[in-house]
Amino acid sequence: MLRRALLLLLLAAPLGAMAQVTFSPTALGKNDCGSSTDNLAISWTSAVTDGTSLQTTDIYKIMVSQSSTCLTTDTTTQQLGSNLAASTLTGAYTLTRSDFLNAAGVTCGTTKTVYVCVTLYATNGTTVRGSAVTGSIKYDLTPPPVPVSLAVSPGDSALYVSWAAGSSSTSSVAADHYEVTMTVVSGAGDSTAVHGPQSFTGTSGRFTGLVNGVTYSATVVAVSAGGNASAPSAAATGTPKPVSDYWAQYKANGGLDPGGCAGGPAGLLSLLGLAVLARTFRRRS
Repeated sequence: MLRRALLLLLLAAPLGAMAQVTFSPTALGKNDCGSSTDNLAISWTSAVTDGTSLQTTDIYKIMVSQSSTCLTTDTTTQQLGSNLAASTLTGAYTLTRSDFLNAAGVTCGTTKTVYVCVTLYATNGTTVRGSAVTGSIKYDLTPPPVPVSLAVSPGDSALYVSWAAGSSSTSSVAADHYEVTMTVVSGAGDSTAVHGPQSFTGTSGRFTGLVNGVTYSATVVAVSAGGNASAPSAAATGTPKPVSDYWAQYKANGGLDPGGCAGGPAGLLSLLGLAVLARTFRRRS
């Protein structure tokens, strides 16, 4: 059994060591169709497979596609940039993410996996000298549905907020987190017109840093793992206020509580009841 497990590990090792196109960042990208200047870096390690060494005239071609077989001539396959000099067996290329998506034919409002193939060619650009190095990255360009049922309740210098995940016939993308923003509606004492956004991983939380007595309008947006935000929810208002706990109420009542341990007739009756219970307990024991 142990020998079989070791054999399987040895057979799997070359597969894990195969060169791949790597991406930086590796996470899902934001909705960067358009004039985005965010960069996407691609890097790879190639190999010569025709039995000769790397030549100074060799080149790399980078192909992108929506198809996993992006070396074929499917309608979405495009060359990314110009031919690159293959001075070493490792290479790198940096471009804007919008250029990357445009080359692959990906449009905004869609969720696509974009495939990349880097191939080593002779200087003529048609003779393949190395096997393709491939990789893929998924771009989730659709925002989650708008959150619904936003509710606000008061806290001390804070507001408690809760909501429900929305639903949409055009988006099934799950929210990675939510962001809540508070805008001053009325009241004195808060010089900051807009607070937030504050991030929450669940569908409720406590929004801090507010001023008691000031009325705020809250909205929440859902944000996908790719950083795409939904439209804001319907607004809900709330006003923070000091918390009045039991001790504060006791002091406010002059130290007298109308409950069972207070002074007065109710308190006296409670004490008499306790005395009767104590005497009964003694007799039984």
